[in-house]
Amino acid sequence: MEKAKGFIELILIRHGESQSTLDMVVGGHLGCRGLSSFGMAQSLELGEFLSSKFSTISSSRVVASSILRTTQTAQLAIGIDPSVIERLCGLCEIDPGEDDGKAWANLSLVEVKIDSAIGPGGESIVQMYDRVDLCLGELLAEASNALLAAGQDAREGPTFVFTHRGPISSAYAICKGTGVTSLKQYVIEIASVHSLLVCRDSIEGARTPRLSSFLGASIQEIYPVHAR
Repeated sequence: MEKAKGFIELILIRHGESQSTLDMVVGGHLGCRGLSSFGMAQSLELGEFLSSKFSTISSSRVVASSILRTTQTAQLAIGIDPSVIERLCGLCEIDPGEDDGKAWANLSLVEVKIDSAIGPGGESIVQMYDRVDLCLGELLAEASNALLAAGQDAREGPTFVFTHRGPISSAYAICKGTGVTSLKQYVIEIASVHSLLVCRDSIEGARTPRLSSFLGASIQEIYPVHAR
């Protein structure tokens, strides 16, 4: 897949099915139990799709959240050594605080509010949204600088971003300008691929690399894995 000249592309990929979901426990940094056997199979299927669509995948930049299930997905899908994967906390799912690793049945949370922590010592939806906004903006700015340094006629491959439902929902809301209150309306499939295109001209010269400050952004789901 070849992007239009003048655009920067991030390929946002939701991880495969997680073992903590099957075990019904909160899968933060501590509670994540990696991919389930089906999640591993999904990741390999993702790899077949990505290699068929992106000729530069073997030499592209690969980043992931610092939670195990995303780095496992990246490793299986792209077939690279885990040490090559850049781990960014800005791409992590919302921080559940003290509820990390607890069984769903034992959660302290009763009602979700966008500006309140989802668990004791955890993060609010607003805080996650702002964190993702900044992290994706920085990735786009770095990609733009690399492309500019390579010359106007260069074609840079996309950056592959392995992340979670919350960050991808945030990216949709940021690009559409609908704000944090719309996050719940976006259904992000497990093991799905999303293409985020941003006009490079709107990145260059930006004083703060926040995705919400960019113009000409669009995002679309291009490959959901539905069936077992």
